[in-house]
Amino acid sequence: FNSFEEARELVATWGFQLNEKIDTQLGDIISEENHVLAIRTETARKNWTQFVLLFFNLIFIILLVMIAIIIVILKTIKQKEEAARLLESNEELLQNIINNSGAAIHVKQRDGRFLIVNKKIETLMGLQKEQLIGKTFYDLFPQEIAKQYIMDELEALRDNKPKEFEQQLMLGNELHTFLSLKFPIFNRENKLEFIGSISTDITERIKIRNMLAQSNEELKNNMKLLAIAKEKAESADHLKSAFLATMSHELRTPLNSILGFTGMMHKGIVGPLNPEQKKQ
Repeated sequence: FNSFEEARELVATWGFQLNEKIDTQLGDIISEENHVLAIRTETARKNWTQFVLLFFNLIFIILLVMIAIIIVILKTIKQKEEAARLLESNEELLQNIINNSGAAIHVKQRDGRFLIVNKKIETLMGLQKEQLIGKTFYDLFPQEIAKQYIMDELEALRDNKPKEFEQQLMLGNELHTFLSLKFPIFNRENKLEFIGSISTDITERIKIRNMLAQSNEELKNNMKLLAIAKEKAESADHLKSAFLATMSHELRTPLNSILGFTGMMHKGIVGPLNPEQKKQ
């Protein structure tokens, strides 16, 4: 432009057309931006919807997993409770069985502490079950007796098989003898877990055995005396026979003479007999 006037005239001439063109272009631009914005809005909405769906799906999956875990935990707890009840029932059954046994029965841990005892042991010891559980032989008996009991158990464990022992215990004022079976108890891995013992009071049996032994000895002595008496009787019988034989011989000789002389007199060989002599 050569002057400001020329520029103003040009704008006046072309201004309307420029404004119209600018308005058109601006409209197109706004329309395109609105379209893009609408696309972006729709995309954002879809993305948000997908996000919400994904979030809720994730929450649902987490809930399902948590429910499954809870169900598994509840089943595990129930199984453990049932196993515990079964174990308790088995323990009660075992306790009832051994309580009705006439033998003294106990189970000890590897460290020598009582784990299970029956009523017979409570009666023999004069103590309650709670006073025996967790104790050792050294807690209940004199040292020498406890040591001998433990040595018997160790022998059974060393031989790895049940073994019988005769054990004595003073109860009241009487010495009792027990026939005790000691045996190892192994777990599923075949490792030593417990030590068991079944003890039967054989005091009366020992007394009967001693009485029988004494009776047998007396019988043997009586048999010897009977044999001696028999020999003496046989000897006396022999002497009697000899005596009778001798006496028979000694008597027969004079009797034969008397009988012969009597016969002669009866026949009148030695002379006649008067009536009185014949009568005699």
